[in-house]
Amino acid sequence: MWVQQQCYANYLIDKEYIASYLLQIQCEKYWPSDQVNYGSYQIVQIKSQEQQYKEVYESKLIMQFQQKQHQLNHYQWCDWPDFGIVGEDSYKILDWLAGIANEGAKLNKMPVIHCSAGVGRTGTFLAICHIKELLVRNDAQISIFSIVRRLREQRPLLIQSSKQYQMVYNYTIWLMKNLKYI
Repeated sequence: MWVQQQCYANYLIDKEYIASYLLQIQCEKYWPSDQVNYGSYQIVQIKSQEQQYKEVYESKLIMQFQQKQHQLNHYQWCDWPDFGIVGEDSYKILDWLAGIANEGAKLNKMPVIHCSAGVGRTGTFLAICHIKELLVRNDAQISIFSIVRRLREQRPLLIQSSKQYQMVYNYTIWLMKNLKYI
């Protein structure tokens, strides 16, 4: 998918772990620590480092398929709990990651964004990316309700809880203050 869609980045908002209450792997590490072959695909990790933010890791991957190479930045944020939210102390991390996502969108390149189920944290992050893009573009009219509704038209369960929905509002206020809107 990364190669076919020419994705520039992959965001995993989760950590690898086994959910003891389910007795199954909730999120497995699917990227290599060095090099791996999947059929005619070869994936090589050329760089891995912890970022300036706690529990955020960045890897650079090169995928090779039929003499074509594709580079992908892989970001993993381990500190956002399943079904949960992050506090205002983590909004700088959100803002940094959303900024990276929006830079790629300017080039018409799409990221892959997911958590373990692909709805709660994923939807919250997607809404935040969209809001950041609108505010940075100086778009004065933002309807969080409409943004979430449009996201849910594409994937019904995005943003799982009222806490996550409230977090989108809280982040928006935080960003508006930082951008000197309020």
